[in-house]
Amino acid sequence: MAGKKGGKKSKKDSNAPKKPKTAYFLFCDEHREEAKKKAGEGKSASEVSKILGEMWGKLTEEQKKPYNDRYKIEMEKHKKVMDEYKKNKPESEEESEEESEEEGKKKRKRTKKDKDAPKRPLSSYMLFSQDKRKELLEKDPTLKVTEVAKQVGALWQKMSDEEKKPYNDKAAKLKKEYEGVKAKYDETHGKKSGSSSAKKKKKEEESEE
Repeated sequence: MAGKKGGKKSKKDSNAPKKPKTAYFLFCDEHREEAKKKAGEGKSASEVSKILGEMWGKLTEEQKKPYNDRYKIEMEKHKKVMDEYKKNKPESEEESEEESEEEGKKKRKRTKKDKDAPKRPLSSYMLFSQDKRKELLEKDPTLKVTEVAKQVGALWQKMSDEEKKPYNDKAAKLKKEYEGVKAKYDETHGKKSGSSSAKKKKKEEESEE
């Protein structure tokens, strides 16, 4: 029997800023209408994609350069936004990525069983993200989730430490509150299980007498 494959791939982070379009897809966006005309009325999307592929293939490196340059610029922006996002991810997400597969399984089991446990607070970045998402969508309801995430990341990156302070302060306050609630919860949870084992031990002693 073949050996088991390595650990499973970590789940995709749906909140993470999405990668920008490649040079080819930037070209496709600009020339889709032209390709549709070439394909003729009633042609399928796959036929249009085929024509776009042929059009791209005929371009010289010099003609592709503007698209490649745009892609590089967007990738640089994405990298900065992604670094900022990772740095400000909630602790729960960071921990789940770093823990071993075995530890991950145990944690998921506990999470499934313990629905009443206090939820971890949001980080300063996530609090800012909540505010700005609403604001951006009010201005332009047609914005895609990916575009909103990208803009939020860029805005956060441009902010000074002074501008970030209200969010950092709120995150610190929420974290402190969470730690207090969590400590009480753990204590109560521990007492329950301790009391149960104490009763069991007492019963055993009585039966021995």
